[in-house]
Amino acid sequence: MNQKQLIQETLKYFGKDRKLLRKTILDFNFNGKETKEWKKRINVCTTHPFAIQNGIFDYVVSNILDKNYSQIHMDYLGDLSWNIKILLNSNIQSGYDWDKKLAIKCGQAKILEIYINYIIPAYTLNPFYISYNQKENYYEFGKIPKMGKHEQIILNNIIKLFDSLGYFYVSEKLASKKYKGLFSDCNQEGNASLFDCLFSDIHRYQIGIEKFFDSFSDKGLSVDFTGARISWHEYYDLNRNFLYREEYRFLKSGDVLLLTMDQAGHISKINVWRDIRVVEKLIRHLVSVSWKRSIEAVLLIVTCNFSTTLLVNLRRESLNLTYSKFLKDVIQICPRTSKKIIVC
Repeated sequence: MNQKQLIQETLKYFGKDRKLLRKTILDFNFNGKETKEWKKRINVCTTHPFAIQNGIFDYVVSNILDKNYSQIHMDYLGDLSWNIKILLNSNIQSGYDWDKKLAIKCGQAKILEIYINYIIPAYTLNPFYISYNQKENYYEFGKIPKMGKHEQIILNNIIKLFDSLGYFYVSEKLASKKYKGLFSDCNQEGNASLFDCLFSDIHRYQIGIEKFFDSFSDKGLSVDFTGARISWHEYYDLNRNFLYREEYRFLKSGDVLLLTMDQAGHISKINVWRDIRVVEKLIRHLVSVSWKRSIEAVLLIVTCNFSTTLLVNLRRESLNLTYSKFLKDVIQICPRTSKKIIVC
């Protein structure tokens, strides 16, 4: 496969017409054999800990297994890809939670992330690191610009593996290309990127360095003198030069302020979302009735729409929403923080 063929195949499956994609998905066999096969392949490349999962929504999998095909919404499928994370650090016997615990154990956890499309033989690589500052309660994610000798051996083994399988490597530059005729869960008006369709439209490559407050910590969000809960996210280039800061202020009224501050510390932009408590109430209700596929949609919409506003239709207090109406009406306004979702 070459670049031109990759683009053609992606347009064929992820265009406006979803008939071929639907037919292909309904033929998926979730019996665990592919997972076992990928585990065997990765074990040949490295003895380091690794984790593997697919990004397809659970409700899609369960409905395929139960042959409830009419319940599958082609606009909300999840990521049609495998995600594999390989720990590059030596002398670490476990991946722990692949998050805070791992970062604390390693000091700086170096990870080679691999995305593999479920349908088209294509893959991409995203090497990044995680560290966690326990004292100040924040994460740091950064791109790994250059591999060490041992890390390079693992990378070379992975590349050789995919070459032997006939998979096409999609570079970051190519994956970022957008096309009007490409659609994904988060890009239902078109103009999705190859990465959105092939790998994920809620995650992305680690480009520079990011620091962000741990919103899930037992300590909770910090509170200022007005009672507003505060979270933040800072962005740096690879030379650690500060670029800008986003500060989220969750007010007692239910409103949310997003303050964007420039390199001089001046506010350059303000976003306001009015009373998010209706959304919180709706999510709590859906959790209470175990409406899992809608919760998955919430998480999808959270990550897709971190800079948009709440639709007027959601202003009503009624929770008697059909699934399709829920998907159309709910645009969650909680901002996304790299690999995290802020809990309001």
